Amino acid sequence: MQIRMLFTSLALTALCFPTLAFALDKPKGEVILTISAAHLDHPNIDETAQFDLPMLEALTSRTGEMETPWTEGKVKFSGPLLRAVLEAAGAHGTTMKIIALNDYSAEVPVEDAAKLDTIPRNQFTCLRVLPR
Repeated sequence: MQIRMLFTSLALTALCFPTLAFALDKPKGEVILTISAAHLDHPNIDETAQFDLPMLEALTSRTGEMETPWTEGKVKFSGPLLRAVLEAAGAHGTTMKIIALNDYSAEVPVEDAAKLDTIPRNQFTCLRVLPR
């Protein structure tokens, strides 16, 4: 009887709090993506959320083919959804600044990550969520 009550209690907890978050593990391999923000719910190294490739591969992802100005013909892209990465880090804000390895940067509305199935490619080294 106690086991059934415990199971029922756990099931009700899961239904009432479906978005309970757990700590983000520390990367075991080379860090390929770092998120910094004024406030992160799930920092794993100092005040940042850092990801290695296996951590990113474990997130909700997608694959798509598209043409770009920088490639010839259609190119296949796959990877985690940007919104899944931001959720894993617990990043909040209205604007994010994306910085590439070559220091190219762009500010993007965070709502775009929620609305669009955006894939951050592993060339990005830092995502900074800016409060507004």
